Amino acid sequence: MSFPLAIWTLEKDSLKQGQVHTTRLTVESEHPDLDSRRRVNGVWLTLTYPDLLLLSMKAPLVAALVIVSLVGAVAGFYFYDRFNGGSTSSCSDPASISSHVYNPYRLQIVKSCITASGTVDRVIDEADGDVHLRLNLDQAYSNLTNSGNQGYPQYGDLVVEIICVNPPSQTDAVPACQNYTNQIPVPSVGQHIMITGPYVLDTDHYNWAEIHPVYSLVIG
Repeated sequence: MSFPLAIWTLEKDSLKQGQVHTTRLTVESEHPDLDSRRRVNGVWLTLTYPDLLLLSMKAPLVAALVIVSLVGAVAGFYFYDRFNGGSTSSCSDPASISSHVYNPYRLQIVKSCITASGTVDRVIDEADGDVHLRLNLDQAYSNLTNSGNQGYPQYGDLVVEIICVNPPSQTDAVPACQNYTNQIPVPSVGQHIMITGPYVLDTDHYNWAEIHPVYSLVIG
């Protein structure tokens, strides 16, 4: 969006008609305050001094409103992203880990990729070859759990799945782990971690919330 306040071109002559000074100028973009007197197809406009004064007074106000709107939009996006499901910065799946999730239809995707952090409460080796983490989330990410995560067996923790860590003994999980070697580190109980991956609901287990699969994991 452009505003004429920065691109007026004044003619060098100024006429005096009675007590009214008239100055001609080129307006490079239309301004809503000019109404029917706006520049059309490059035709010169003749504006009175009060017109110029009106534009000069309103232009800074318009610019200020635009700046305030932009700042508000950026701030709104930041707080939505920060408090409505984790940060989405630097989310990617370069190793195509998600293609090795068995029976992916059981996972309802809420967000395709988020980052969250917390302290590991439990590490469990599953029959499907995955390592199941119970993560006590940092306060900033506490809204990621739901009612399905409360009570037994998650006790309020977020479920985090590192897939295909071990050879699966569960028959339907075997094909998904073929031709894939896990490179994600497995943390120990008590360690603080930051993890990235899809934010999903496990429809086979009370719709509890998970990050599944883990795309990246940083310990410390």
